[in-house]
Amino acid sequence: MQKSLLVLFSFFVAFQVFPVSVFSPDSLQSDGSKFRTVEASASEFITTLPKAVSETSGLIFWRNSLWTHNDSGGKPEIYKIDTATGKITQTVFLDGVINFDWEDITQDEDFIFIGDFGNNGGDRKNLSIYKIPKASIPLNEKVVSVAPSTIRFSFADQKSFENNFRKNDFDCESFLSLGDSLFLFTKNWVDGNSRLYVLPKSDGEHSVWPRTTFHADGLVTGADVNPAQNEVALIGYKDFQPFMWLFWDFEGNDFFGGKRLRIDFPELIFVQTEGIAYLNEDKIVYSFEKSIADAGVFSVSSSGLKLLADQPVVADHLSKIVISDIPETFSGKIMFDVIEVPAPKFVVGLSDRNGKKLYSEKFTVENSGSPFPVSIPVGNLKSGNYAIKIISGGQSLVRKVKIKN
Repeated sequence: MQKSLLVLFSFFVAFQVFPVSVFSPDSLQSDGSKFRTVEASASEFITTLPKAVSETSGLIFWRNSLWTHNDSGGKPEIYKIDTATGKITQTVFLDGVINFDWEDITQDEDFIFIGDFGNNGGDRKNLSIYKIPKASIPLNEKVVSVAPSTIRFSFADQKSFENNFRKNDFDCESFLSLGDSLFLFTKNWVDGNSRLYVLPKSDGEHSVWPRTTFHADGLVTGADVNPAQNEVALIGYKDFQPFMWLFWDFEGNDFFGGKRLRIDFPELIFVQTEGIAYLNEDKIVYSFEKSIADAGVFSVSSSGLKLLADQPVVADHLSKIVISDIPETFSGKIMFDVIEVPAPKFVVGLSDRNGKKLYSEKFTVENSGSPFPVSIPVGNLKSGNYAIKIISGGQSLVRKVKIKN
């Protein structure tokens, strides 16, 4: 096992789909629809990804293998990955195109689609999707060249093309295929929403208007659909913390018209989730690019998570670690109160974005009815983002903090 993954494992807890907490069971979207948010631990670890795809940015599952690609500046190639070993078993080179900013990959029965529509500056006028016939990819050749066709498009509602790096709402990193259409989800840097556009699969140039807007409350980076279960999954992150959205029981392609559930993964903090795909009717896999660990893939069970959307909030599912509200920034010291822990003894740790442990101290609560003050000296640390982790009685709680010295 690689060293960086050992760091990852030492910082995260067991890879199980276990609800750390369930809260806001009657939260409302801006359109009045209800949803629930759950916090879950990372689930089953599938594989690391090779250095050749350290900037993995999209996922599909085809021919019993994962397929992925790198984002901006990478080679114009897609890679077939053995899920058991993490090794590349086939490379498909796309003739005549460049990887300007490939951000996602999707498929239907006959074609693979690659989205070259990353738009961090909001100023691109060459948004493209490359379309590869699956029949053009032989089974047993390790290196293949194919000639894709191109779908070009523009956002009809975009009026300004001034460069606003990571301060615009016309970035896009995710799409899925359903029926005769491609469905694109924007990555809105400013308002945290995601607009849904519908694009035909036909070659040529298209101008598309948004169909609807969803308040993702974060940056959406990947999407996939499970038609057999009438289910859509989105992956993304907010403030360096990964999240997932599940949508199901909707009519046709009205993805936001049925049930919905948001899943936060606090213990994967500082891991940049990028791609997502259904491995089968229940298992969802999601990838992360190289950050505090080498790039890799986790999985979760969608059925296990959806159960939490409908059942009552049971005390056994609630985290018994409760702390006071944490201010947005700290200087000199991090200070908060531990209000409740499941056992008299608990450990508080502080790690940086690379998973390096900077502070760890054991405490014992003598009076369980009173808040327990915790103070962590951070005057010698550089300004930036860090993570607090509290462990007690087999449970844990992770929160991001910002230090400004």
